[in-house]
Amino acid sequence: MKFNFATLFLLSGLISLNSCEVDDPKPASPSETAKITFDEPSTGDTYMLNDTVFVRGAIEYPDGLHGYRVVITNLTTDSVVFSTDVHAHDALIYFDEYWVNHVADHSDMKVRVTAAFSHTGEMQSDSVLFHCHPM
Repeated sequence: MKFNFATLFLLSGLISLNSCEVDDPKPASPSETAKITFDEPSTGDTYMLNDTVFVRGAIEYPDGLHGYRVVITNLTTDSVVFSTDVHAHDALIYFDEYWVNHVADHSDMKVRVTAAFSHTGEMQSDSVLFHCHPM
């Protein structure tokens, strides 16, 4: 009986240890959105012929970025006048690009900055509208 009691005691101890699991903290979920901030241009800015349009700002994403794209589109002619892709890895990336206004007609323009979160295509964009004069 002594042997059975000791065996039973050991088995109950093992069972109680296995059933009492410590909950591992769940890993922090990735941030849902990046913060894209434009220093230039501002919404509604107007540029004359041969003016330089500076596209400056920052993209912040705590889980880490994999780069960004800047595209300036002439909405009046539905054409892309500037585009660049930058491959950079960091939680905070500053962008500093420029384009010179050479439009032939009054044109509503849009600059879009797209942040890439991974190499698999997860992205987020923000844009600013401005206007260009041909003179």
